[in-house]
Amino acid sequence: MTTKVKIELAQKHMPVVVDTLRSDGTVAHTQTLSELGQEALEYVHSGQVLRVREMTTQEMHNLGMR
Repeated sequence: MTTKVKIELAQKHMPVVVDTLRSDGTVAHTQTLSELGQEALEYVHSGQVLRVREMTTQEMHNLGMR
């Protein structure tokens, strides 16, 4: 079974990272949302998990943010 999921930044916030995890816990795909209105669209298959988290200070530094 496949589920279509949309995640959108609805208010000004710290940038977030959306990870799609395989059934074994490894990261299959990563997206970053950093601006109001940005969205991530994912098709999640059986056994996969979406993880949404705030971007770390180190990740923001590595991307040249702040």
